[in-house]
Amino acid sequence: MQVPKGGIEDGESPREAVVRELKEESGLTELESIRSLETDVWQHHEKPKAYRRHFFHIVAEERRDQWRHTVTGDGEDEGVVYDYFWARPRSISLARDMDDYIGQILK
Repeated sequence: MQVPKGGIEDGESPREAVVRELKEESGLTELESIRSLETDVWQHHEKPKAYRRHFFHIVAEERRDQWRHTVTGDGEDEGVVYDYFWARPRSISLARDMDDYIGQILK
C-alpha cells in the first residue's frame, strides 16, 4: 500500500507538486482543503540515498468508494493503472514509512 507521491518539478512549490501528483496519479481534482503536515528527510533502507519528503493532509470532495486510474503526465509511471479505495487512518500500513504523520490528522 502506498499513497500518491512524486517529485517536485523546477519552479514548483511542494503544495503545487502535491496537487499535480494527486491529479496525475489518482485523478482527484476536486480538493476541499490542503494542509501541510511535515517535511522530513527519510533514509532509504536499502540504498545509500536520502529523500526530502513533504506530507500534506488533503480533503477531497470525492463521492466514489473505490476507483481505477491510469497515471498521466510524463513520469516513469505514466500509463500505470492503480486501484484506489478510501481507508480509515491507522487501518492499514503504508510503504516506506509514509504513515509516520497520520496521527496529526487525527487531532
